[in-house]
Amino acid sequence: MNSTLRRLLSPFLGLVCLAAPSQATWSIVCVNLRTREVGVATATCIANLNLRRLVPVIVVGEGAAAAQSIGDTFGDNRRLIYFNYRDTEDTPAEILALLSAQDPIHQGRQYGIVNFTGDPVTFTGNGAAAAATGVTGQIGDWVYAVQGNILVGNEVVFAAESAFRNTNGDMGERLMAAMHAARDLGGDGRCSCSNNQPTSCGVPPPEPFKAAHIGCVVVARQGDANGGCNANAGCAKGQYYMSLNFIGSVEDPDPVFVLQDRYDIWRRNHLDAPDGLRSKVTTVQVMPADGVTQSTVNILLRDVDGSRLSHDDTRVSVKPLDENGAGASVSDVVNHGRGHYSFTLTAGTQITVERYVITAEARGVKATMYPYPEVEFVAPRALTVGMREVSAAAGARIPFFMNNPGMPVAPYWILGSWQGSDRRVGRLRRDLVALPLLSAGEAPFYPAAPLALNGRGRALAELSLPPGVLVALVGESVVWNGAILAAEGLELTNAVTTLIRP
Repeated sequence: MNSTLRRLLSPFLGLVCLAAPSQATWSIVCVNLRTREVGVATATCIANLNLRRLVPVIVVGEGAAAAQSIGDTFGDNRRLIYFNYRDTEDTPAEILALLSAQDPIHQGRQYGIVNFTGDPVTFTGNGAAAAATGVTGQIGDWVYAVQGNILVGNEVVFAAESAFRNTNGDMGERLMAAMHAARDLGGDGRCSCSNNQPTSCGVPPPEPFKAAHIGCVVVARQGDANGGCNANAGCAKGQYYMSLNFIGSVEDPDPVFVLQDRYDIWRRNHLDAPDGLRSKVTTVQVMPADGVTQSTVNILLRDVDGSRLSHDDTRVSVKPLDENGAGASVSDVVNHGRGHYSFTLTAGTQITVERYVITAEARGVKATMYPYPEVEFVAPRALTVGMREVSAAAGARIPFFMNNPGMPVAPYWILGSWQGSDRRVGRLRRDLVALPLLSAGEAPFYPAAPLALNGRGRALAELSLPPGVLVALVGESVVWNGAILAAEGLELTNAVTTLIRP
């Protein structure tokens, strides 16, 4: 049916849809601002339908949504959400306004719309069947919308929200906890109470009851593949980190229980397999674009529970996020055993910022490390410091790249001071106030004995900072200088700062 004919028939189609069963009852839509994960969980009391094809909208790294109550039969509304996520920076409120403008039966719909560009939105039209409500919120990096219609009571939505907020875990764990909370209070009143009077049995209704017939839980991470969006296949048909779907009959167990069983199996299958969020990538943040400087990037692979991998059969690959990137050349990956891998970056000569996509594949699981490690390649100077900021709690290794071709084999120190110290140096006096922690360090960190630049006037030094050492300086910026001993005395290099984060 073409769009013109569909618009002409919309008022009549609305009457048909209003007489038909609603396609969804409750849903939880969420994103994580730090990890860029997006997810939807939903269930309803309609048997033998594929709910994943009917309700969720997933666009990897951009947003998630649920379109429910009166079914989006032709997929127009879900396509609007999908392509706005993919192609624009519209906020959820702006997307909802577009939905209202194109849909003559907008008041019969219910939506949860969450992305990374604005506050989350839940919408319940005045034609949605009671009990019907929705809530939105944020806790830490988690942003969500929870909504439902034809429930035993609005308490179902509030319980799902509370479980999502109060569960300590990843997105899958939070979504499953919210699904259980909604189910435990009765969920869809057509299943747990009465098809004609879904709110008449109390909250929760008397046991035993079944809260729904079908359901799905979908979580997408960076590196996953979108699958497009159309009325036949739906808008959550890509290759995702987790996609659990149950098409149940009236006689089958409650879908929340079935989804939990499948989730448990899924999680067991991800043990001792690489996880893109739990694994750790350690890299410098800054390198001189001098064509020769090298730095090693270390990868420590961990699984879904945060445990280090016990095997060496992971295939690790690295490529620039921008395939035309020219910031550095990338070496082959080295396997050090038990999930420890590394590769070497050799700086090019282009001033740029480059991000790298690292994938790890083992035991049927393929993971993309996120956030993408990022390195800025800057114009070469006498001193380049490899870290613009470090965590005091986590500790850090800070590399110092010295480049002074006119001073081969000259002795040098690295000096550190901070905003609150006396940084007056007069005529390059050696009593520059230094960070106390450097006194225990190895050369060339002042006041220890110096090291020497090589025959080309170059050197690499690295300062290892244990966790907690810089806690007193949180919020301050440490100022670094190289001090080179020349025939005329000490010469200071350019100053470079490193911010100390919690």
